[in-house]
Amino acid sequence: MVGMFLYVLLALGYVRASCVYDLVLIRMLQGIASAMIFPTAMAYVGEMSPRDKEGSYMGKFNFSVFVGLGCGPFLGGIFKDTLGITAVFYTMAILSFISLLLVIFLLPEQKVMSYHHTVKVISYRRLLGYKPVQGIMIYRVVNALIGGGALCFLPLLAAKMGTSAFHTGILLSTNTILAGILQRPFGRIADKRSKLFLIITGSLIGSFSLFSMPLSTNYLILLCLGITMGVGSAMSMPAASAIAVIIGKKEGIGSMMGLFTMAMSVGLIASPLISGAVMDFLNINAVFYAMGALSVLCTAISYLPLKAYLE
Repeated sequence: MVGMFLYVLLALGYVRASCVYDLVLIRMLQGIASAMIFPTAMAYVGEMSPRDKEGSYMGKFNFSVFVGLGCGPFLGGIFKDTLGITAVFYTMAILSFISLLLVIFLLPEQKVMSYHHTVKVISYRRLLGYKPVQGIMIYRVVNALIGGGALCFLPLLAAKMGTSAFHTGILLSTNTILAGILQRPFGRIADKRSKLFLIITGSLIGSFSLFSMPLSTNYLILLCLGITMGVGSAMSMPAASAIAVIIGKKEGIGSMMGLFTMAMSVGLIASPLISGAVMDFLNINAVFYAMGALSVLCTAISYLPLKAYLE
């Protein structure tokens, strides 16, 4: 509730911002608000998930996240073009306030799971010492590296090919929305099939899609690779989230989801920094080759600790 209330205030703060330093401060505070909301929401869903249904429940949760991320820029563009840039942030404030009301009136305290009263929460240091936790965090970093690299530098690659801003928007939104739509069916598959196979295969599909993008000769090929990347993310994310929930139920769901979210943040931070350095020293194509190769390497590193835990 505190995080959602901060979202409302910070959305209005964008309208009042007068310089880039104001924007940096607002973004930092928004990051704090997100840290309050996201791990807690994931822990909430994880607590509610029945045994052997973790993939389905986290697939539903990830569906809302991915579809929201995909629709946000599209809706923002519509409001900006029709009503002006300030309308985007007023709309953000209104939606955040509606979400706050939904949390207040529809979301009770979650204390129904029997393990909730018996689990002994361990320290982050010990939790990070577990091999499966290390494996799942490496995977989450990989997934964020792929997503962050595409989000930051795919528009530049598309512009180099002469793609219009409208078609670039379609390229980004299609990837994210498709990944969201497929979260639920792949979540059900993760409950019945090998989670390890889904994680490794999905990560490799995303990595090779990213690696292949500079080889595209036209927009259609680039769009197909973006779609393929979305499929890879949809294949791996519910399975990985389910493993995080299973570990969290034994060791502390909030702590585990906090680490899972932190790993995502590390990937999102590292991706533009590494990619920017590669682009400065080499070129835009090298960004995709480097990020794709790094993602494959990290996926290989995550394989053994996850294999030992799941088998």
